[in-house]
Amino acid sequence: MYEEYFDKLKKAFQIRNRKESSLEAYKQSISKFLDTIGKNPEEVTLEDARDYIFDLRVNQKKSTQYCNSINSALKFFYRFVLNKPWDEDVVPRMINDLKQPEVMPLESIEKVIDTATAVRNKAIIIILGITFILCSAIWFLWVRNIAMGIVWLAIGILELCIAAILYWRSKKNQNIA
Repeated sequence: MYEEYFDKLKKAFQIRNRKESSLEAYKQSISKFLDTIGKNPEEVTLEDARDYIFDLRVNQKKSTQYCNSINSALKFFYRFVLNKPWDEDVVPRMINDLKQPEVMPLESIEKVIDTATAVRNKAIIIILGITFILCSAIWFLWVRNIAMGIVWLAIGILELCIAAILYWRSKKNQNIA
């Protein structure tokens, strides 16, 4: 039904050296869009794209990542197949709904450390905790923004250090008593 447009889409992908798997994903997204709005591709407007993405997010409860992937497919289709301008103000990308990871409560950290009996094993658990925090912060920096990642990293390390200090103090007090 849309073969003429998908041939143009394929050529636009090939000239930009895009992957075949992306082409297939774009074709599927564009087909659903065109079937849903029920218009000839030459008659579609930016408002159609905006309404479609809005419906996906609000009524169908699709994730922001999914809606942004549809946005990318439609933007490519409008610009390089239909040769229509794409206005980011009319059809904006959504801010992702990624949640900041939560730091474990102090009691949970103490329980994990208490599972080990030897000092060496306790040290290994603490090192693994610090490694997890560092890896999480790096992921967070890559996904969101640097300032929030640094703050999150500092808070996580501070809480882990406080937990370790409190743990060692409580154990020292138990040994004295």
